[in-house]
Amino acid sequence: MTVSVYIPMDNSGLQPNLSVTVDDYERVFSVNVRGVMLCYKYAAKQMLTQDRGGRIIGIHSCSRAVY
Repeated sequence: MTVSVYIPMDNSGLQPNLSVTVDDYERVFSVNVRGVMLCYKYAAKQMLTQDRGGRIIGIHSCSRAVY
């Protein structure tokens, strides 16, 4: 079965706070940066194999919670 991708969308947003540990930060970075990059990478790769183009949409937030 072949699956077509035309409009992939990601929405990441884990937020660190003042009590964040290095392990917590690694998890936040992994979701907010690495996860988005991988979404774009594989979506674009699939879209290039298809007969028609598409759009990649990213939704992100700069808000943060400080405790």
